[in-house]
Amino acid sequence: RLIEVNSIVNECRNGSESSLALVKTIGMLNLVGASVGLSASKEVVEFCLHNPLESNTDVKSPISNSLSRLMESGKIMFRDYAHEYRLWEGSDFDVAEAVKRQKSQLINESLVNILESVAPLSPIIASRHSYMTGTLTRFSRRWIDLESLTSLNSLKLDDQADGFLFYCFGDKPTPDTLPDRVLNGKPIVIAYSSTVRHLSHMALEAKATSDLLTTSNDLARDGIARKEVRFRAHTALKLLEDRIEELYSVNAQHTRWFANGAEFRPQSKREISSILSDACDHFYNRKPVIRNELINRNKLTSTAARARRELVEAMTTAPTK
Repeated sequence: RLIEVNSIVNECRNGSESSLALVKTIGMLNLVGASVGLSASKEVVEFCLHNPLESNTDVKSPISNSLSRLMESGKIMFRDYAHEYRLWEGSDFDVAEAVKRQKSQLINESLVNILESVAPLSPIIASRHSYMTGTLTRFSRRWIDLESLTSLNSLKLDDQADGFLFYCFGDKPTPDTLPDRVLNGKPIVIAYSSTVRHLSHMALEAKATSDLLTTSNDLARDGIARKEVRFRAHTALKLLEDRIEELYSVNAQHTRWFANGAEFRPQSKREISSILSDACDHFYNRKPVIRNELINRNKLTSTAARARRELVEAMTTAPTK
C-alpha cells in the first residue's frame, strides 16, 4: 500500500503545491489514520491543511476546489459509505454505478431474506437448563418482519432447534398481536425493534457489494476495482453488524422483548439466557436427565456410531457371548 501511495504522490509532483499537499495528506491518512481512529474526511483534511481556529472560508474554498480537481483527474475518490477520500490508482470499472445496479436488482427482495443472507444469526444456548438436564438446549435465532409474525406456522424453520428467538422489526411502536407462546410444540421468544429504516439501507449495501464480488465478470479481471469493492463490502457488513448489535442490545430503548406471552425487560445477556431456560423448564418439564455427551445429542459422533455398529454386530453374530 505504501508503494501505491508513493507512486500516486510522484505523479502529482508536476502539479500545484496545494494539490500535492492534499495528495500527501490523504495518502498519510489512508496509511496510518485507521490505527489512531482518523479517516481522510473533508473535515480532517481541512484540519491538517488549515488552522481550524480561523473561520475564514476563503482559505477553505481553495482546498475544496483542489479536492474537486483531483477527483475529476482520477487521482482521488470519495467513499460515500465511509465518508473519506482515498488515493485511487485508476480503473475503468465504475464501482458506484455497479453497486447501484446491483441494488436495483434487489429492490423486490424482502429485508428478511437479505438479512438472513448477509447477517445470519447464530443459535443461542439456554445455559442453565442445558446444565441441569445434561442436554444441550439450543434456540434458533431468525429474522422476521412484523407482517409474518402472525403467520409463523407457514415458515420453514429449523426442526433441530429446541426453541426460537425471533429478531422482529417493523414500523409500529409495538406489535398489535403476539403469536402463541409455542410454535410446533417449541417455546418462542421475540425481540421487536421499531427502527426498520436503519436496517434497510445498511443491509441493502452489504448485500449488493457482497453479490457484486461474486457475480461480476468485469470485476474479476480488475484487481484495483476488486480491492475497492472488497473493502466496501467489508465496511458495509461491519456497519450493519454494529447497528444490529446496537438495536437489539439489552440497553436499546426502542427494542421490546416478549416471552411466554408477556413483555419483559432484560438487564443483561445472562438474563436473556435465563428467560430461555425458564421457558424450557416449563415446556420440557418431563425431559430425562442424561449426562452422557456421547449419546445425548442430535447426531452421534463417529466414535459413538462405530461403537453402536460393533455392538449390533456382536449381538447378531454372537448372541450367546
